[in-house]
Amino acid sequence: MKYMEILKHPVFILGILIKIGLISLNHQAEVFTGYIHFIDLAMQNPTSPWQAWFVMNGAESVFPYGVIMLYLFFPFFTLAKWFNFDLSMAYFATLFVFDLILLFLLVRIFKKHQTHTLILYWLSPVVLFASYYQGFNDLVPTSLMLLSFAYIKKQNFKIAGAFIAFAIATKLSIVLVLPLLVLYFYSNLNLRKRSMDFVITFLPLTLFLNLPMILTTAHWQMILNNPDIPNLWSAKFAFSDAVSYYLIPGLVLFLLYNIWRIKKINHELLLMQAGILLLGVSLFSFAPAGWFIWSVPFFIFFQLQHKKFDLMLLWFIFNILFVFIYLPTRPDFTFIGDERFSSLVFTGFLSLGVLLLFKMWRDGILANDYFRSSAKPITIGITGNSGVGKDLIATNLAHIFGNSSTTHISGDNYHRWDRKKPLWKALTHLNPTANDLAALTADMLSLMNGKSILQKTYDHNTGLLTHATTVKANNILITSGLHTIYNSTLRNALDVKVFIDMSDNLRMWFKSKRDTASRGHSLQKVKENEKRRMSDYNKFIDPQKHYADVVFNIKALQYKGKIPLSLKKIPKQYIEVEVSEGFDDYNINRMLSGFCSLHLEITQNKLGEKKRIRIEGEIDAKDMEMVASKLCPRSMEFLSIDSQWASGTQGLMQLIILMILEDKLQQRVVDA
Repeated sequence: MKYMEILKHPVFILGILIKIGLISLNHQAEVFTGYIHFIDLAMQNPTSPWQAWFVMNGAESVFPYGVIMLYLFFPFFTLAKWFNFDLSMAYFATLFVFDLILLFLLVRIFKKHQTHTLILYWLSPVVLFASYYQGFNDLVPTSLMLLSFAYIKKQNFKIAGAFIAFAIATKLSIVLVLPLLVLYFYSNLNLRKRSMDFVITFLPLTLFLNLPMILTTAHWQMILNNPDIPNLWSAKFAFSDAVSYYLIPGLVLFLLYNIWRIKKINHELLLMQAGILLLGVSLFSFAPAGWFIWSVPFFIFFQLQHKKFDLMLLWFIFNILFVFIYLPTRPDFTFIGDERFSSLVFTGFLSLGVLLLFKMWRDGILANDYFRSSAKPITIGITGNSGVGKDLIATNLAHIFGNSSTTHISGDNYHRWDRKKPLWKALTHLNPTANDLAALTADMLSLMNGKSILQKTYDHNTGLLTHATTVKANNILITSGLHTIYNSTLRNALDVKVFIDMSDNLRMWFKSKRDTASRGHSLQKVKENEKRRMSDYNKFIDPQKHYADVVFNIKALQYKGKIPLSLKKIPKQYIEVEVSEGFDDYNINRMLSGFCSLHLEITQNKLGEKKRIRIEGEIDAKDMEMVASKLCPRSMEFLSIDSQWASGTQGLMQLIILMILEDKLQQRVVDA
């Protein structure tokens, strides 16, 4: 739905008529008439409006907002004065502009639910009543705050920092969401560096925009004299005459603690947390009607995510009770008892509010797919013969998940002896006895449980094991080695199990190049080692294919026999993939052949047997990233914002592993 279509929509026109009717019903509302008088005075005294107000009207707190809130009303007030219009028209015209900004922003965010969004927001009783009947200006900070959240989603953190600074400069109460933003950046290791983009715009702008308030005593007095501030302390449990428990600070601390315990927060969870915090503060502080506007966009997001009838019904009843409670003149219920009836309505209102908060926490956070799938680290095991590129694909996976979020454990670090020990004459590295697989399994399980480990590192240049260093747990755990999925305990704990195979001629070319150049072996020794290891490969390494989720077999495209070591460029390759029968070969074929011009041959076997996919052709990193975003939408949230995709064969392996992970994460949600 385009913007012009929205403006012509019957629901939009109905909302306009309701808003005009509400404005005319309460044309002299006390709230906005005070605002209008202050803004009018401020236009005559733009440098010191708060001081001028105190001189003329005493200490009444009529406009306890930041200077930006004031200046945003100036354009329409100026036009109203030029054309001699009623200043209340200028006031509501300004609110209407920010109302439209919120509407268009929500419709753009919820593209798949635009009609529902239009109904839920544009006809929201909370927004209609608080803004157009009572005249509260909370649409202004709410729209600026939501713009900040929208730019966080786009990962444009500089603009996001600017908008939240402007939101706080219009209404100081918006500072409530700052701890949530801090926890959001803190929980995402890949975002921590980028958080400085947010800070470098937020801090200077916040200081600059609030400088008039900081330097003006009269401005501070008006904010401190605001009759709404005592509401934050009015909800309390008195334990004695001297000691009380304040409900609002306690609620905020309790919520922030539980949010802090969430290991990783995505944008969806951030919106839910903001909605719970803002609705909770409004509900328990007995706040003015305008405060409830803050949580409306977030609750709409929650409603559109779940679309449950009982949720819609609860929200509708909550809105009706909200309007009744905040009516300046209520219907006569003397036959019941006015005080008793009002208390019953308020009890129902507060109870429904608590129920909505509970449902937002249970269904919006605890039942969130991302929350459940990220409750424990993502674990990937990579195995295969020596020289097939196990550590290379592990490194490339770290490049898309983010090095700061990834811990890589190499199986080489678990060799039992240094290279010069005589026991290597009897055993090869491919023999499980020569490796401490029990220690590898114990260390990986410790990391999966969030515990740090002490680990030695095997130096391939010297053949020695270094002193142990501390390795910390992380969001992504990758282990690569000869026996990664040999041990059943570790194998069953891994999310994705990868086996890398390679044609003998290509593997010997890579291995000879590597071992002679970086490990100091002679070519003759490399060949002798290969012959000696063949039996152990067949016994201990090759059988691991049976347990792998995916088997990659990399082959040279132009060479059937021996590849000359004199060849300097890496030979062109193609890849054969073995995956389970449930793998989405249709969409990968459609994307890679249709959009990237690769050639795919797919062999479908009978049920229970793995299917085979042969992929030939060149693909660059940019196309690989595009394909991944289409095929792996859930997994993209686990990737770094600066993901480095590989081209060619390595990029295809990244993609296919991510597709398998996509299914595994969905299974986590089902099992949770």
